[in-house]
Amino acid sequence: MVCTGTACYIKGANNLLAHLKNHHDLSDGDTTNDGKVSLLTARCVGACSLAPVVVVDNKILGEVNSEKLDEVIKRCRDAV
Repeated sequence: MVCTGTACYIKGANNLLAHLKNHHDLSDGDTTNDGKVSLLTARCVGACSLAPVVVVDNKILGEVNSEKLDEVIKRCRDAV
């Protein structure tokens, strides 16, 4: 889940969403063909000081950039 609240948006959530669309063919509500990664957005997850924030398996990850996001997606897709 990508937070799109004000702080996250200002610090690059829109860039993360564009990266997911352009490099992973994921838009809000989509799931990868292997069923391992789904993308949702949230208005705010309450971790503004860590912006931009994504939530993966109920864990908040802060100060995320596209490289960090790629690592997270790779780990999710490699998981059994």
